[in-house]
Amino acid sequence: MSDDARVVWTPKMRKRAEPRRSASPAKRIKRDADKAWQEVRKNWLLIEAPCKAAVKARPKSRGEVTIDMKLTDAAVELLLQKKAPRGPFDPVVLGATRGLFEYASWANHMDTIDALTNHWLAAGGATLAIEALSQAPKYWWAFDAGMLAVRLSLTGDDKYFDMDIGPWRLVRAELATLDDKAYAAAREVAARCFETGDIGVKSAIAFAFPGETKWVEAAVDACLAHKFGRRPPRCTTPLLASVSDAKLAAKIVAVAPWGIEWCPSLVDGVGVEAAPLLIRIFDEMERVPEKRKVLESLALIHDAKAADHFATLADEQALRAVVFDYFEAAPELARASLGPVAEKAGPKSEAAKLLAHLKTKKH
Repeated sequence: MSDDARVVWTPKMRKRAEPRRSASPAKRIKRDADKAWQEVRKNWLLIEAPCKAAVKARPKSRGEVTIDMKLTDAAVELLLQKKAPRGPFDPVVLGATRGLFEYASWANHMDTIDALTNHWLAAGGATLAIEALSQAPKYWWAFDAGMLAVRLSLTGDDKYFDMDIGPWRLVRAELATLDDKAYAAAREVAARCFETGDIGVKSAIAFAFPGETKWVEAAVDACLAHKFGRRPPRCTTPLLASVSDAKLAAKIVAVAPWGIEWCPSLVDGVGVEAAPLLIRIFDEMERVPEKRKVLESLALIHDAKAADHFATLADEQALRAVVFDYFEAAPELARASLGPVAEKAGPKSEAAKLLAHLKTKKH
């Protein structure tokens, strides 16, 4: 890798990277506990009736665990309140809001899940959200012999399998804004939950705390060591957004070369060393939109390896615009990378045309 290799961020791609805590914390996110609770109540009305109908009407399936979706009296009482529950750390209140979270998880209603996470963050900060989410129930979709989708409650070693990362993204954004004292308090809670949690909890906490490199490494090792099915746990790929060691990232990509939404964060974590990993992920993609998304992250890296890869794609019509934009932003790489491709493909090739255009523009 050349000494002048560098990462060049654009505002659009910077927004796609998950936030990381730095010496200068990000601007605090304004939160209002009562408004957050109103969002919970509003979303709850959207899922309550459909969920009850689904529970009543769904067919019985072999292996399915019966789930009693009847809310506790405490949860029902909370939903009647227009203002946020007072004493969010109270075991009764916390248990009731966790019950709502379980119902929303079973229904796979992300708006309600996010609303409850925002409620915890507004009412008790990152410490409450970490405590609550670490003990949240987990479900996953399966298909029975008749191809009817059923929701299974997981227990034992594989209960992490559908540890949804969505609410932890909100926690991570909150952590990036905390001062040292607040961060230390959140970290203390997270350390306890990490120690006692399953693979899903460990991975989620490592995702939310990218600066805690020992947690990230431990979570990656735990995921890669677990043997369940033909693929690694689904909670493995989000860790690409937390790694800061290219060798550790390579271990993930070697067994799970997907997770395109984490590609910008991978570049943020390991810099120019992300290039070969992104190319490996690109090679696994079959659909053009997915390929384009990976290339958008690779385009942040201005070095010979990335440029050589872009040059090979010059004649692919669906990806031509991304290739053109890359060499427009890094014209100094065009001759060395596009030249051999143009010479082999001929003067009428797209590589030759692009190279000629860049030379004309330079002069």
